Amino acid sequence: MKTADSPRKAIDIVPEVRGKINPVITGIGVLSPIGHDIDSVRTALRDGCCGIRPATKIDMSSFRANHAGEIRDFSPDAVLSQEVVGAITDPYLIYALAAAKAACNDAGLVVERGRRQRSIAMVLGTCNGGLVSAESQYRTDTNGRPATFNHQLHLQSQFYGFGKALAYFLGLGGESWIATTACSSTTVALTIAGNLIRLGYYDAVLVGGADGLSLANIAGFDGLKATTPEINAPFSTPIGLNVGEASCFWILENSAAAAARSARVYGCLAGYATTLDGHHPTAPHPGGDGACTTLQLAIENAGLTIDDIGCINLHGTGTELNDKAESRGVARLLDNRKVPCSATKSFFGHCMGSAGILEATCNLVAMLDDFIPPTLHFREPRPGCNLDYVPNQSRACNYDAFASANYAFGGSNAAVVITRTPADAAPASPLKRVVLTGCGAVSSLGLHLDAILDALHRDEVGLGDVNGHFEKCLGSRRIGFVEDFTDRDICRRLDFTDMNKISRMATAAAWMALDTAGLRPSRRDAGDFGIAVGLCNGSDETAHMKRTFATANHVADIGSFSNITPNSVTGWVSTALYLKGANTTITNGPHAAMSSLAFAYDTIRLGDSRYMLAGGADEAYELIYGNYNFLNWVCLGDDEVDYRIRMDNTTEKVLGEGAAFAVLESADNAAARTAPVLAEILGYGFSTDGDDFFGPCLDACGLDYAVSTALQRSGIAVGEIDLIIWAPQGNVQDKKMLDIHRKYWHSDKPMVTTTFHTGFVESSSILMSLACVLASLDRGRGVWPQRTGVPTVDRPVSNTAIRNVLAIAGSDIGYNYAVVLQRP
Repeated sequence: MKTADSPRKAIDIVPEVRGKINPVITGIGVLSPIGHDIDSVRTALRDGCCGIRPATKIDMSSFRANHAGEIRDFSPDAVLSQEVVGAITDPYLIYALAAAKAACNDAGLVVERGRRQRSIAMVLGTCNGGLVSAESQYRTDTNGRPATFNHQLHLQSQFYGFGKALAYFLGLGGESWIATTACSSTTVALTIAGNLIRLGYYDAVLVGGADGLSLANIAGFDGLKATTPEINAPFSTPIGLNVGEASCFWILENSAAAAARSARVYGCLAGYATTLDGHHPTAPHPGGDGACTTLQLAIENAGLTIDDIGCINLHGTGTELNDKAESRGVARLLDNRKVPCSATKSFFGHCMGSAGILEATCNLVAMLDDFIPPTLHFREPRPGCNLDYVPNQSRACNYDAFASANYAFGGSNAAVVITRTPADAAPASPLKRVVLTGCGAVSSLGLHLDAILDALHRDEVGLGDVNGHFEKCLGSRRIGFVEDFTDRDICRRLDFTDMNKISRMATAAAWMALDTAGLRPSRRDAGDFGIAVGLCNGSDETAHMKRTFATANHVADIGSFSNITPNSVTGWVSTALYLKGANTTITNGPHAAMSSLAFAYDTIRLGDSRYMLAGGADEAYELIYGNYNFLNWVCLGDDEVDYRIRMDNTTEKVLGEGAAFAVLESADNAAARTAPVLAEILGYGFSTDGDDFFGPCLDACGLDYAVSTALQRSGIAVGEIDLIIWAPQGNVQDKKMLDIHRKYWHSDKPMVTTTFHTGFVESSSILMSLACVLASLDRGRGVWPQRTGVPTVDRPVSNTAIRNVLAIAGSDIGYNYAVVLQRP
């Protein structure tokens, strides 16, 4: 293995210097409890008109809470086509499509179904996603699958359905990201969108999110005693939150591109940051460390100081622990400066994942009208809450910048800084080369990479019988299970107490990646280490959902409620491993670990983190097994015994579970610590197929675009690719990858996967295959036997030098991925 200062060929060099590109806001669309356009929102904020009222959409009689911030007087038929209204049943998707379309219209961008515009990317955020759709399954479940359960309902209940819906109905074909970091989701989405603009990948990004009211969500907060029976009063009394719903979207553009088309500019996304508490699954760090650090980093990222900030929008949930911790953290940041701080949740409640961009929008329209929104219902400050909360009345004030922050379960913090006008372009600054210095994996073949590699080279298959794992065998009998293990099986310093299985697997794989990279995060340097996690189904929600809907008064399962948010996995890993840096959780479904790898790559490239862990994890729990059997998405009989590609299968696969992680850092950093390098990441390309919403996206055009983009960004020619890594499922969805292989390499380059040895590990099979290939080549072991059933793929691979590697992935959902790496 070579070190990071090994020479590169001239063709490998990509542009290393780029001036700071300012992302500007050129379009806004909003649906909220206080208005459905920016004019009505501005009026409500200035006049102190609260949108929290007695709930009408959900029966709250079983709960402490009885108020909610509901979207009222909204008719989907007035703004959306009959096709949309007839096809979509989940409220959050309806809200999202309406607000996203309004943002595009406001920006003067033409979007319509069938256009397949690759020039516009989408970055979406949501906390609950299709939880309302998922609830219907538990409401009607009686000894088997409910009568209402079908593919349409399942797709809308899955986080990955979010991007698929918008891509289809708006005709967008650029890359899609779905950030799911609970209550900070859309603020995190803004940071991803900002990176896409700053790096010059896109001139325009549609960014935003949505959440609808959900009984299961309200039951969880009520069970935690976090709600109030009255209207909330952040930092005052009564203590507790109201739940709200909303959707809000922006069009972010490259400032130069916006100026070239004479676009109206609302403001500039000048700076942003994400951090992790690494403290507790639901409670913030009591000293407000996350609030202080995240805001400080966002302000620095904007090239400003705290003296430039006219006001701060606080997260301000109204709960005892959150309000006190946030006040302490912001007070440390201000250091006795008198900066007004307000909580717009007093207007509409806690709108979950959509809260971040909605609150930033509120403060943006207020700044443009020269006032600061108030904190409504403020009586007197609670003990420990000692800031200027702008009580009850808006305050006239002329200012040019504000900060807005949000904090979430799992300790995921995010903040943005918005300015009236773009700053002067910063001097050109170097973009960092990014290298991969460690890998770790957990699979049905073993708990360590060496064990997995030994099994692969012996051509072993790790598919086991479902008997003994699940109560019922519903048809398919084989899954690639990871057998139970403890923290002692991995490392004596780890503590798996209270972790669910997916979090244990993720923590184990992430620890092994750090270990192979020669790294040991500690409390002292925890801020240097960030993490990005890609998920498909995420944690098992069954315990909370079953209890909520099995009891007449909807009693939540408090022990598992915090784990139903996908970023709980990220939270557990960060707490166990002392990670407090940049972060996101991406829920793009199959191959989501590719998105986490790209986020980590961009973060290191921009110099926003010293180290990044990137990975994915999947648990094959009983609900998923049952649903996939019902939908005919799993192989049966001989097809699962002899698992390989069968083009007459449409969606069938053999599931696996496990996790895979990689460590990324700059080449300079790796060289300084003489770290061995497995590969350098040269570039990536993603795309989205919006050919159909409920139907499969099987055309290879989108994957072709992703591959071409990755090669172009990397400076690598088609003929220089030596090996292709992929993660097939074993059905017709794999044809698009084989078509690309045939088009560019005449089926001649080796293709390598772990899928048919481990089962299809939905989010992470692609990264697991990549980790195993890099580790095996580094150990001089070559490539293991392939068992795809495709003769041109299964032929032996020669032991000639393999330098340039392309990882590709795609599925019928429509998200396509390509990443180019170069071995030393």
